[in-house]
Amino acid sequence: MLVFGYGTLRQDYYPESRMRFVGTATMKGELWVIDGGPTYGIWAGVAPGNDTVFGHVFEGPDHMLNALDHRERCRVGNREGSVYYREQVEVTFHEGLGGETTVGDVWVYMMAGKCEPLEQVKSGNWDDRPAWLSAGSGQRIKTTTQCDLCERKIPEVEAPALCARCENTARGHAEVTRAEQEWKKEGSP
Repeated sequence: MLVFGYGTLRQDYYPESRMRFVGTATMKGELWVIDGGPTYGIWAGVAPGNDTVFGHVFEGPDHMLNALDHRERCRVGNREGSVYYREQVEVTFHEGLGGETTVGDVWVYMMAGKCEPLEQVKSGNWDDRPAWLSAGSGQRIKTTTQCDLCERKIPEVEAPALCARCENTARGHAEVTRAEQEWKKEGSP
């Protein structure tokens, strides 16, 4: 049995895995930061799509799926009551099987009904997750608030609370204001 891990199931975040690392791979989909609710916290999630998601593939005995289902809050047959659901997808290996090789029937955990997408990780690589999430990937942030500007749901932070999109916009405005002030100091008309 093969499993594709794109967030905390990757080799660098899940070293205690009893499964054998096979190699790095990609799959089609959209990588998101998701809120799995107060008991699960904020993690990575994949939704169907045509973007590229980067991850690691592991091989293990079939009985490991039950342990992974429990770890990933996957209730087989109950998508709406789960944080993730499990399905088989096609992945393309980039290392581990002698170069570019496409393999089907690889299990992946996809976002299910009991989670809320917060922000897409456009690069498809969990290493590029938003800075507001945490320095370490698996840290659970259990309380959320709303962005002061656009009211998107974000982890609780000290004021002002801004989502990544509004923070980047504010940073751009601050740089323009600073440049205008310097320009005025220089005595420009």
